[in-house]
Amino acid sequence: MPEHTPPQPAFVPSPPPRSWAARHWVLIVILGVLGVLFLAALGGTWFVFKIFAAMRNHPAAQQAVALAQTDPKVIAAIGQPITLGPIAGGSIGMRNGAQVADLQLSLRGPQGEGTLRIRARGAGSTWTFDRLEFSPDGGRMFDLTAPPLAPALPPKPDPG
Repeated sequence: MPEHTPPQPAFVPSPPPRSWAARHWVLIVILGVLGVLFLAALGGTWFVFKIFAAMRNHPAAQQAVALAQTDPKVIAAIGQPITLGPIAGGSIGMRNGAQVADLQLSLRGPQGEGTLRIRARGAGSTWTFDRLEFSPDGGRMFDLTAPPLAPALPPKPDPG
């Protein structure tokens, strides 16, 4: 008995080519993960800047910066004009039924930078400062709520 082989087709179709996405699925997954991480970092950065802006624009901070901009000790330390720097930190909340702000703000001037520390209580545009101190970078901290020292008066001449 002769062996019989089945007839072979004249043309064997090749499988259809894979799509670009099927060939590069690993790249798509990596780019997707990186995209999600980028969007999360962007959202986190936006959130931090919104918090900084809320602290910088708080009425207690605005009033404290206005006082610092006219204080002769601050002007001598960092020069004029004094502007609010980008960094802000601290807390704003309610304590014993009163609104309180405990903030640290960066101030800049043409001769240097420093940190303004604020502890205040109040509401709206009326704030009482329990602490208002300025510390220039590399310098000694001083209290802005203390009254300036009066110059020493010369001794009175002896009428005799």
